[in-house]
Amino acid sequence: MNRNRVSLALALGWIVVFLGSTARGAAPTLTRLEPSGASRGSTVEVKAIGTFAKWPLRGWVEGKGVTVEALKDSGKFRFTVAADALAGPRWVRLFDDEGASVCRPFVIGTVAETAEIEPNDAPRSAQKLSLLPLVVNGKLGKTEDVDVFAVSLKKGQTLVAAVEARRALASPMDGVLQVVSPAGFTLAQNDDDGLGLDPRLIYQSPADGTVLVRLFAFPATPDSSIRFAGGEAFVYRLMLSTGPVIDQPWPLAVEAKGSGQVGLTGWNLPKKGFETKVHVVDHDHAVVAPPEFANTAEVRVVPHASMVEIEPSASDSPQPLNVPVTLSGRIDPSRDLDAFRFDARKGVKLRIQVEARAIGSPLDPTLRVLDPSGKTLFEGDDSDRAGRDLDATITPEVDGPHRLIVADLLGRGGPRSVYRLTVAPLSPDFALTLAEDRATVKAEGSTTWKVGVDRKNGHDRPIEVRVTGLPEGVKCDPAVSTAQGESAKSVTLTIRAAKGPLSGPIRVEGIERDGEKRVRVASSTVADIGRPVLEAWLTVLPKPLIGPPAPAASVAPSVEKKKK
Repeated sequence: MNRNRVSLALALGWIVVFLGSTARGAAPTLTRLEPSGASRGSTVEVKAIGTFAKWPLRGWVEGKGVTVEALKDSGKFRFTVAADALAGPRWVRLFDDEGASVCRPFVIGTVAETAEIEPNDAPRSAQKLSLLPLVVNGKLGKTEDVDVFAVSLKKGQTLVAAVEARRALASPMDGVLQVVSPAGFTLAQNDDDGLGLDPRLIYQSPADGTVLVRLFAFPATPDSSIRFAGGEAFVYRLMLSTGPVIDQPWPLAVEAKGSGQVGLTGWNLPKKGFETKVHVVDHDHAVVAPPEFANTAEVRVVPHASMVEIEPSASDSPQPLNVPVTLSGRIDPSRDLDAFRFDARKGVKLRIQVEARAIGSPLDPTLRVLDPSGKTLFEGDDSDRAGRDLDATITPEVDGPHRLIVADLLGRGGPRSVYRLTVAPLSPDFALTLAEDRATVKAEGSTTWKVGVDRKNGHDRPIEVRVTGLPEGVKCDPAVSTAQGESAKSVTLTIRAAKGPLSGPIRVEGIERDGEKRVRVASSTVADIGRPVLEAWLTVLPKPLIGPPAPAASVAPSVEKKKK
């Protein structure tokens, strides 16, 4: 009988081990957050939409100034945003000991926020908004849904209404924004406004009174239906302001070693020539977020000179450029064209970029490049397959002054028809990519992680790829990418963990071993948004049990006694 009890205990031990090694919960998944943002200095309850095998979960937010606390109910969190948190979009992950979710966006705003309240489909049931500026977090929750908001305006006030949905939140909607009279007459309408599928509308009130702001949508991916679209994923942020709103920073780029100040163009600006500080996020990206403004804007950080167009810059009086350079220009008025002159050397390849749609400009740019004799080296538009912008490479055939001319394809123009022009030699560079932004390893085990290496413009220097931010007890030896062989295109890192569970953000970086010692951070891309993720994620699972547990103390003495 005692032997049977021992056998039963051992069998149960093996079963427990087996179940413990196979019944781990799945890593959490995250589809979206509702609301999808919060203002600086606020605390909000956020509902996470996804699957959560265990509760509570922990939350991570990109950057500083935001903390996440799980509440009692599954899927509910408390987000606390510091008053000095940098505004703009952030990535959020949910995680536990089993792994982490994909990143999803959460926007930190600069003004007060509120939630859309249904029913608000018709003018008679419009949701009244008494205080502007304001951001409304809403959802077109069903097919044929329309959201209407009532706003009071004074004569001469300029109302700016802008939607964040498709571009920032991956919402599957192509929004349409209207200002409507209480009687139902459309006073203004906008669809897209150069911001992808997200509309922005400017309306100046001719008299004191109430107007209705109406939002509806079509599917971002067209289908055969002829009706307004909606659904659980059709979330949006609607900004409404009669105060200062940024259209574009000016200039559109700043020097990495510059003063870090830019002017702003937009609506209801506090004064002419208003300037604000730039907050650098990484080596080529910065943000401007003045606290008194209802929105933020992005600025390019460049390693060379930044300048602005100076009129007249006509064909017979081109503005001189010293290459390399990034110039901020404007096609204004209609049928305007901007001409520039730069010196080039025979055989030295140059890259010329004209960005407009990518930065929210309505301009559809064209580019023409002429050599000293007037021969056309390049002429075209839409070379950027992702939009309507230009990215051209030219090889000068002679030394001397060359000209380039920027215009709009259809001859349009205006104060908002801005562009960012970059002319620079093709210099060797590289980028690192991660097919997977998360790595999982068992305690006292190891795993491999493949890092893609994209060598540009003949880059032939050794690149050391390493992981930074590893927790104590986790190691990863650097790998070297050489210009020849398999490592030129990818390297494999081996991560070894001594203990677990552990979970947290890490970075994969590459640094040139000689030359300019450039440092580049490996990125992965969230497919439905297109914005890169620089922080990868490491999960170290707990060490699995090996072998059955020792027999219970009450069993062992009986066995010994019978043997005697």
